[in-house]
Amino acid sequence: MSFRVLVVLFFLIIGFVSSFSYTIYLSKTTVEIIGDVIFVRVESGNFTNMFIRTSFNTNILFPFYYLSGSSVSIIPIPFGVVSKNITIEILTNGKVMYVDTLKLKVPKEKPKKVVKLNLSSESRSIITNVERILRDREYIFKKISSINNYYFQGSFPRFSLPSTNRITSGFGIARRYSDGRVRYHNGIDFSALPDDNVYSVGDGIVIISGNFLANGQSIYIYHGYGIISSYFHLAEIFVKEGDFVRRGDIIGKIGGTGIVTAPHLHLGMYVWGIGGYVAVNPLNLIYLDVKNQDFISQLSNKKISDKF
Repeated sequence: MSFRVLVVLFFLIIGFVSSFSYTIYLSKTTVEIIGDVIFVRVESGNFTNMFIRTSFNTNILFPFYYLSGSSVSIIPIPFGVVSKNITIEILTNGKVMYVDTLKLKVPKEKPKKVVKLNLSSESRSIITNVERILRDREYIFKKISSINNYYFQGSFPRFSLPSTNRITSGFGIARRYSDGRVRYHNGIDFSALPDDNVYSVGDGIVIISGNFLANGQSIYIYHGYGIISSYFHLAEIFVKEGDFVRRGDIIGKIGGTGIVTAPHLHLGMYVWGIGGYVAVNPLNLIYLDVKNQDFISQLSNKKISDKF
């Protein structure tokens, strides 16, 4: 999937550099798939003290990252956003320096069918242990919040599938649990056979490696630029926290630990920001057309030369 720049915006930093204008590129203004991402690029310079805030994630600030002479940030479109105007604010040093409203065409996301999960008695008992599940979530949140300590430089990461097996459940599928609750699938699932190997989707640092009640044996990998991948329900784990892995490395074995109906691999991918992280459709990142081309050039196919 190659990027085509659909809109280019300008803004003037008042009181910062009075005579300087930044050129902003957006990768798209139309979202066709739930869990999509929008790339934002500020041309020329390392503006890593800048953040983006959106009207649907007001409690999260998404940082800019230096990339090939420019600064890039990623806006994740979470499940549940419907067709509406979305406000984007760019902040620096805590002050709003630029505001614009995008009209995003997001597909209606109410599934026609809710999938009923036939959980085992063991899995049903896990659901009732709310205290342990919340404790695990808090631990994971704290670990993910520390990724700002890692600094990546170089080209934008390339991603590939974590399994050669077929996909059995897609992103955003509505699923009803035994207690009556309906939850939307925030990742994609792969069958356990015929290949039970789990492969890292990209280069990165292992930030979590352990056993959790609901997710079972799990791995989280940080790939830089705010992007995290997670692998749940594993039978075996071959990496530990702090390990550096390459795309395609075998990091574990598919299993049936945690809350499952059958052995499978759950892959999640997230975009992190200060204050939280948002699940996105992994396929939207895996199928990016980065290849050997300069990723920046893919975000610069159209440019408006007039100054604001």
